[in-house]
Amino acid sequence: MVLENIDPQDWAKPGVDIIVQRVKQQRRDGSIILLHDGGGNRVQTVEALPRILDWLHRRGDTVVSLSTLLGTTRDALMPPMQPGGRSLTRLISSTGFRVYHAIEEFLWAFMIVATALIVMRTLVVIWLAIGSGDNRNRILPNLSV
Repeated sequence: MVLENIDPQDWAKPGVDIIVQRVKQQRRDGSIILLHDGGGNRVQTVEALPRILDWLHRRGDTVVSLSTLLGTTRDALMPPMQPGGRSLTRLISSTGFRVYHAIEEFLWAFMIVATALIVMRTLVVIWLAIGSGDNRNRILPNLSV
C-alpha cells in the first residue's frame, strides 16, 4: 500500500490554478502526489499536470513514477485489465456504487427536508402561541364567583 503526501483534491474540479497551488503548498522532500485519471472529466487535472511538472523541475526536484520509486515494473504495480473477462464484475461493482451513491443522496435530501419541516413547524407553533396570548381573556370565560 502506498499513501500520498500531496492530495490537491483534483477530483473536485476546483480549477487548474487551485490544483497547482495546493501542490505547491503541500510539497515536501520525497512527496508522493496523488492526481486522479479516472471517474469523469479530468480536463483540469490534465491542464494542471504540465504546470506542476514545470514548477517541480525548476525547483530541481526529480520526478519519478511510482514503479521506479518501488523498483518494479509498471505492469507488476498496476496489471493491465483483461478485456471481456471482468466486464460482469465491473458492471456489478459500478452498479453497486451508483446505488450506494443514490441512497446517500436521498438520505441527505431527506434529512434537509425533515429539518426544514421541523423548523417551520416550530415557527408556526411559536407564532400560534404568541397570537393566542392576546385572545386569552376573550376565549376563556371568567370563572370567578
